[in-house]
Amino acid sequence: METGNFPISEYKQNLVLNPYWSSLTCFANIIMGRKNLSKNTIRNSFNELVDKDDYVNSEKRQLSKFLYSLTKEHWHSGEQRKTSVGSI
Repeated sequence: METGNFPISEYKQNLVLNPYWSSLTCFANIIMGRKNLSKNTIRNSFNELVDKDDYVNSEKRQLSKFLYSLTKEHWHSGEQRKTSVGSI
């Protein structure tokens, strides 16, 4: 279990395993269900890792709220992570 730090190595592995996904989709997939990630951790990691061409800058605040809401999703232990991020 993470200690509030963003799992960068898992994110990078997700990029490699899913070459047709955007960096934003990979980011969203990694944070789903990780309730211990703070808003600041998500925001800072987003700014560092997500390609700026993957989102419209004027929607960044709304996108940030959506991404944080993904941490509240419930995952059953042992369930494989899946992508259900809609139209991102």
